Amino acid sequence: MHKYQAMDVFGIDESIDKTSLKGLYLSLIKKYHPDVNASGLHMTQLINQAYDVLKDLDFIDREGKASNLDLSEELEKAINLACQLVGVEIELCGTWLWVRGDTKQHKEALKEGGFTFHSKKVCWYWTKAPRKRRYNKQLEMDDIRAKYGSKGFKSDQHQYLGV
Repeated sequence: MHKYQAMDVFGIDESIDKTSLKGLYLSLIKKYHPDVNASGLHMTQLINQAYDVLKDLDFIDREGKASNLDLSEELEKAINLACQLVGVEIELCGTWLWVRGDTKQHKEALKEGGFTFHSKKVCWYWTKAPRKRRYNKQLEMDDIRAKYGSKGFKSDQHQYLGV
């Protein structure tokens, strides 16, 4: 996971200090702990991965606060939606959520949840906001996995596959 993707998970910018980051991390872990939140396992894994990236970075040493937690809440909603769909595989690559498998029957639910169909990869994806492309090259899924890491699970089993 890249530094900026990790910052997206927490909904912060570079003006946060390490103390505030740790406090935010602990509050999110409490909120999404699997004992408290049924879909929390996947969010907890994402939060831990993001914190591992950010905890040793030198942020600007000034008073800072988290701007908002919108991405975490929106990502949680997307994961919850995907987990309810039967017969699909879900993969989390960085802060992008990919859904593939028997998605035809879930087309409308995915659209309403903010997912977009990627015709070349033949799967659905969710991300918070449109990203500016820095180049014209289309990355293959294996390249995306190598660059951002990947965690996968099947929705109907809620089972981590360790992709």
